Amino acid sequence: MAGLYTVQKNLQKPDYMDGMIRLTKYKTPLLTMLKRGKKPVNWAQEVELEGAITPGDLAAQEGADFDESGFDAEGTLVMKHQLQMFKSKKGFKVTEESEELPSHNESGTNAALARQIRIDAERTLQSIENTLGSEQEAVERGTGNDTVPRTRGIACWLKPLPATRGSDPEVSNLDTTGATNLHSVQTIPWQACPRYGFDGNVKDASAFNQDVMAEIIRKSALQAGDDDISLVFLCGLSLKALISAWSYKVTSVQGVETTIRNNRNLKDRSIAFMCDTYEFDGGVFRAVTDNHLFADIVNSATKMQCVGDVPQWSGVAIKPENWSIDTLVPLKKHMLENRGGGPRGFHKATLRLGCKNPTGQFRVKYVAA
Repeated sequence: MAGLYTVQKNLQKPDYMDGMIRLTKYKTPLLTMLKRGKKPVNWAQEVELEGAITPGDLAAQEGADFDESGFDAEGTLVMKHQLQMFKSKKGFKVTEESEELPSHNESGTNAALARQIRIDAERTLQSIENTLGSEQEAVERGTGNDTVPRTRGIACWLKPLPATRGSDPEVSNLDTTGATNLHSVQTIPWQACPRYGFDGNVKDASAFNQDVMAEIIRKSALQAGDDDISLVFLCGLSLKALISAWSYKVTSVQGVETTIRNNRNLKDRSIAFMCDTYEFDGGVFRAVTDNHLFADIVNSATKMQCVGDVPQWSGVAIKPENWSIDTLVPLKKHMLENRGGGPRGFHKATLRLGCKNPTGQFRVKYVAA
């Protein structure tokens, strides 16, 4: 990083026209939406869950004493949450020569260094955003072959528990050992595992449509023991456009195509081709565009990036109040020793994605046909 002057060009000052122009925007919907949780007290923190209430037959014989054999210790359901340390991959550095040149201070003191610190911080935040929205599985500190601790991504938290038979899994049909198959480390109790969702070709209207979504919401509400769940559906832009098309469904009547559109207001002469809020029997969800879900480690395991069609055509429906970002060390810069080449440093943070209860939520993952 040569600062403001071209390297090996006799300190030739380049013509950068009107300054720096951002090529892409930095957006972090998850980091912005999810609340900040309590400060962690250990690398792997346990959260105790209360089991479902089981009603019983309370009819009793007159004059009978209380049957104390019914006193049993309740089993404890526990979920674990793993911390992860994030360190910037590239860091920041400017040369001492660029600091001494007059143009370095044209936009303020240490302009080149300040700009690179900002870029590195934004790059690190984007990597954290991609990680929290990914299918990354939890890895415990100091166990197994991979001793680097990793927090579980939101798309991994919402993997549905498999059914042993049929397409309409009820509790009696669930593979209750499937939670171990879903998560080999820090398993989620099967009672708390999401049971519904969609993994398939969302582009196929016969496989994924508003009727499928309505059924998923209704069954998710039943699993949560609720009759009116409120969700935020974070989804890629392509999936967002797909579900918006449900509001102007195209039908065919006697071979003539007709389109039903949503007219916003006749006075402003506009037609809406998008919809953000969807209400079904059992719940409502608000769609929010998020293109940073289902990221994967690519490029020889050096980058956590969203590549291919999956991020654009996938989404997660969540209750934001059930999630948190638990921060042990907030993002901050660390300056390294200047060995003559110029100021340099990096950013670091330690946090985890916390989930109080994943039930009643689901994911939609695009799987190519």
